[in-house]
Amino acid sequence: MGSSHGMNSYTVALIPVAVFSLTGIINKEDLKKISWDVLWLVSGGIALGLALDQTGLLACWFTVFRLIVIRHMSFWLVRHCFAC
Repeated sequence: MGSSHGMNSYTVALIPVAVFSLTGIINKEDLKKISWDVLWLVSGGIALGLALDQTGLLACWFTVFRLIVIRHMSFWLVRHCFAC
């Protein structure tokens, strides 16, 4: 829920579509031209990101990723310092 207005972000996103449709700014032909596969891909990515965040799996993955990167970065940093 939105903290300032109490509405879900999906509802807020649909308001302009409804208003533009009712006022004639966009019509049926305009909606047919939208690349729906890209919109589904983006919405799927957002849903997966929210699920990872809410389950705590994102924090776990970030911790593991950070440990791996720091371990390899320090190796390459030391190697680079001695190579010069």
